Amino acid sequence: MPSANAPSGAWLDDFARGLRHPLHVEIFDFWRSRCRNGHIPRRQDIDPVEIGVRVLPWIVLYDVDWTGQAPRFRFRLVGTGNVARYGRDSTGRWFEEVYSGGVLDEQIETYSDAAQNARPSLALRQLPVKNKEFIPYERILLPFAGDSDRVDTLMAVIGFSDLGSNMSPQAPIFGTPGNI
Repeated sequence: MPSANAPSGAWLDDFARGLRHPLHVEIFDFWRSRCRNGHIPRRQDIDPVEIGVRVLPWIVLYDVDWTGQAPRFRFRLVGTGNVARYGRDSTGRWFEEVYSGGVLDEQIETYSDAAQNARPSLALRQLPVKNKEFIPYERILLPFAGDSDRVDTLMAVIGFSDLGSNMSPQAPIFGTPGNI
C-alpha cells in the first residue's frame, strides 16, 4: 500500500524553487505548512477559508480510488475559473469519461505517480482552444492523505499564463466540450 510520507525537506525546497506562477507558490506554501511529522497533509486539512479567494477558482480536487489494480481518478470539485476556461464542469466524472487516447494515458501516469509516491508534481500543459490554437498553462498537483496512511485526494491548481497574476475567470475558450 502506498505510503503518505512527505518527501524530504531538501526535495521540497528544490521543488519550491521551480515554482513560477504566484498561485502555485501560494498553494504550495499552504500545503507545505500542513505537512506534519514527515507526513503529507490530511484531506481534513483543506480549509477553503485559509486557501484564499485568489486560488479557489483555479482548484481541482480529485478522488483517488484504490479498489482496482491501479488507482483511478474522479473529479471531486472543479473550481469556477477552470469551469469557465474549459467551458465544462467535469465534477463527478472519471478520467476515462473526460480524456481519451494519449492524453488519458499521460494523465493517469502523472496522477498515479503523485498518488503512489505522495509527492507534488508540476507540469506545463497546453489547453486546446478554437482554431487549433493552444494556451499554455502550468499545473501543480498536491497529494493529501485520508484516514489511512495513503493518498486519497489530489489537488491541482491551474495557472494560465495568458491571465498573468490576475487570473480572473474569462468566458469559455475551450472548443467543443467532450473528450480531449
